[in-house]
Amino acid sequence: MKKRELKGLALSVFTAALLLTGCGSSGAATGGTKAMSNGMMEAAAPMEAPDYATDDVYYGEESAQMESAERALDADEAGEQAESAQNTNRKLIRTVSLDVETQEYESLIARIKDRVKALNGYVEESNEYNGSTYYSGQSRNAYMTLRIPADRLDDFLSEVAEESNITRQSENVTDVTLSYVDMESHRNVLRAEEERLTEMLADTETIEEMIYIESRLSEVRYQIESMESQLRTYDNKVDYATVTINVTEVEVLTPVEPEQEPTTWQRLSGGFMESLVNVGTGIRDFVVGVIIALPYLVVWGLIIFVIVLIIRKIIKSRNAKKQKKQEALMKQREEQQRQWEEYQAKMRAVQNPQNAPAAPAKEAEVQTGAGQNTEPSGEDKKA
Repeated sequence: MKKRELKGLALSVFTAALLLTGCGSSGAATGGTKAMSNGMMEAAAPMEAPDYATDDVYYGEESAQMESAERALDADEAGEQAESAQNTNRKLIRTVSLDVETQEYESLIARIKDRVKALNGYVEESNEYNGSTYYSGQSRNAYMTLRIPADRLDDFLSEVAEESNITRQSENVTDVTLSYVDMESHRNVLRAEEERLTEMLADTETIEEMIYIESRLSEVRYQIESMESQLRTYDNKVDYATVTINVTEVEVLTPVEPEQEPTTWQRLSGGFMESLVNVGTGIRDFVVGVIIALPYLVVWGLIIFVIVLIIRKIIKSRNAKKQKKQEALMKQREEQQRQWEEYQAKMRAVQNPQNAPAAPAKEAEVQTGAGQNTEPSGEDKKA
């Protein structure tokens, strides 16, 4: 039972020594080995006082402490080496962004891709927009994310500047040296702990100790894998610079070189010529647009022509009906007027037959008939 308790105590002491070793290595990476040595001496001082110095376990603990101290010194030396290497091999991540113009869109895109391949780089992302070419201006453009070896980045940028017109360029440099070294040191400490835990796992005699060591070993291995993944990501970003380039097709390149202040005559002549160019471009675009839309115009013209014919026919039919109705109404009014005049003439003839004007033959006949009809018969006279 006492031996089991001593083994558990030895495991706790070893874990504390490893933690002190990790702290010492981080301190060495940021500068200074004296603090590390003092820390290790302070950590080792209380371990010389146990009462069971005559037990065999004590010698095992003392040897483990010495081994941990040696590893701490090795980590300290590794930190000093890493610190000295920072000045000669810094971890720099370079990111460049470009906006370029070109009058030869397809040729420039092909040359950029060929050059990236020749430099042992690769295209991480590419988006090309082959827009409408019916009108002039910026009809086509492409957005690409390129990964270029860091030592060949300047050569690539120079070649792009020669092949195209760069309107905007920005560059960002991020120094990740301290983070990289710190993470690398922490990984090395975890690897040492992994080795020691593996050795201790082989010497365990109880299930409790085995479960505890395996649990800790799983955590350590997970942290090691995570840190190695982050280190690989750093290595990729450091070894390959990231270049985002936006290529635009134009007809006239934008002047990017600084010029002197133009004179009044230069401004007038330049503005006049620019207006002429814009007018010519507008006329050309209008003609091109009309020719392109000609089939649609013909179809819509036929549709509108048929609709107009139908509307005109409907209006004409309505007007004819309306005119016939008006003519019939006029004839009816004329007939009524004629009948009224005849009636008035008859009444005047009956009232004053001597002063009545000579009526036409027809009226005379009518009046004669009327007179005959109005003359009283003999029976009436007798009556």
